[in-house]
Amino acid sequence: MAARDGQDADQVHEQAPEEAAATRSAAAWVNQLARTLKTCRLYDAGNPTVVRFREELASALKVLVGEHGALTVRFTSSEVFEGEWPIYEARSREDNLAAPFFRDGIRTLTFGEGIEPAEVEEFLDQVLRVTARGAGEEDLVTLLWDAQLVHLDMTYVSAQADGDEETTRQTHSSANTSTSPAPWPREAAASTAASAGGARPEGDATAATAAGSAEAMDTEVRSDDWVAGHAVGDLERAWQELEASAPAEVWRFNRQQAAEREIPNITAAVRLVGDCMDSGVTAPDRDVFATYLPRLLREAVGNGSWDDARAVLGLLARCESEAWSLEAFGQELMAPGNPISAGARHRLEQQPMAGIQQFLTMARELGPGAVEWLMNIVADSEQQRVRRPLARVVAELCKDNPERLAPWLADERWYVVRNAAHILGFVGGPGIVGLLRAVARHPELRVRQEVVASLANAGLAAARDLLVEMLQGADTRIFCAVLHLLAAERNRDIARLMLGFMAAPEFAERPMEEQRAIYLTLGSTGDDDAVPGLEAELLRTKWFSQNQDQHRQAVVRCLVRIGTPLAQQLLERAAQSKNAAVRKAAQGASRGGAAHE
Repeated sequence: MAARDGQDADQVHEQAPEEAAATRSAAAWVNQLARTLKTCRLYDAGNPTVVRFREELASALKVLVGEHGALTVRFTSSEVFEGEWPIYEARSREDNLAAPFFRDGIRTLTFGEGIEPAEVEEFLDQVLRVTARGAGEEDLVTLLWDAQLVHLDMTYVSAQADGDEETTRQTHSSANTSTSPAPWPREAAASTAASAGGARPEGDATAATAAGSAEAMDTEVRSDDWVAGHAVGDLERAWQELEASAPAEVWRFNRQQAAEREIPNITAAVRLVGDCMDSGVTAPDRDVFATYLPRLLREAVGNGSWDDARAVLGLLARCESEAWSLEAFGQELMAPGNPISAGARHRLEQQPMAGIQQFLTMARELGPGAVEWLMNIVADSEQQRVRRPLARVVAELCKDNPERLAPWLADERWYVVRNAAHILGFVGGPGIVGLLRAVARHPELRVRQEVVASLANAGLAAARDLLVEMLQGADTRIFCAVLHLLAAERNRDIARLMLGFMAAPEFAERPMEEQRAIYLTLGSTGDDDAVPGLEAELLRTKWFSQNQDQHRQAVVRCLVRIGTPLAQQLLERAAQSKNAAVRKAAQGASRGGAAHE
């Protein structure tokens, strides 16, 4: 037999041999009772194992009381005693044999000599009834009382005892025909109860007295929800305080609960991982988080939770794990039919500008490894309010490596090529000229226009050759746009090219917009090297031309724009010319006709 913790194990041997033997037998039977109850809860009543355990329990009890006399056991909240000696102690809440007896007010049970197996069966049934799951409010005292078990006596706490008055101990036997309502456990009642009912053997009375004395030694005995013996408070006042504070507390609770429910699961998970990371994790812990956080990142991106995605990226950076890379994540998002990418674009297009700005911030933190994925969104998005700001972010990410956009310049969709050319314009610099050359002859006019616009940011020195190439066979809008860029600074080669256009027989057939662009470019790029050619144009007579006067006036304006001393001398000579048309054009320039360009 095992002794309680803190109790000298040799103390039990201080008993007389007969008493020690009785205590050991009682301990064995009580433990057998606990095993039988557990088995009955696990299997059906007709199970052979259950039947065998019940029969063996009844037989063992009959042998025990036959050899050592009536068995009296005493219950506390977690232990069972035989006299002063502990014979059972709860190892866990589920294995607490004493709890249901003590809870319902039973302090001692006495199994008398001659107890029948049927009585043991009935006793087991009632204990199982009150300890079953979903049991009602029936108490074990009342059930055992009504069972009329002849050879079973008990002491229990009286339900009629007042909290401020001394209560009496009552014992029950089957001969007593009076009934009592369900008892309520009271510490004082257990210590002062008196026996009631039929005659009791002297040994039973002695056991009851010892049990009562031992119980009285406990200064604090817990009932179900309070400590027996504690002073009773002012219930009315406490109730009024609860009533007064209940509305505010209910409102506060509902508000907190609603606020917690409004927090998305992703946000809650990210915060939880962040708290874990702040708790001083080790390198192996960070490796574990690095395998879990990408799942949160996919969930956040797919659901359009951009701030949560940024938080996850920050946590992944803290993990410093080789198992994670932004490049690999970008490639995963670019996989055909990826639902995460499709969900992200769909939610992005539905969000207001504030949500788009959050996405752009997250995109910058993804870095160059996400350029391809972001370009995919630019290509597929149907909303300009998404494409335009995202194009600038892509330009920022690939500024050092614009070649990332080369695949998109070869896309079959003209609008995707235009977007890529537009982004190269944001990138700027000489490095974009070679990329744009590949689409300078694109069949779609809008793509060619975007190429010209982007070349404006490449630097005229780097873009001049490509711009000149684009003049060949260009339509009027492209032709004029290219000349507008070429006219930005003086260049003899460009001036000669313009003089060639002007002297060509088909010049008169060009649209008026192209003629004006040639005049303007020649005046902006020419120098003294262009003056002889302009003089020839000024003096040349085209007999069948209807716009010769306008041509001479335009040539004079070119000379005015060149403004060198040589050009001024030519204008002065033209103003003294014997040719009335030449003289008129030159004199008009001297009167400020150049202001009407």
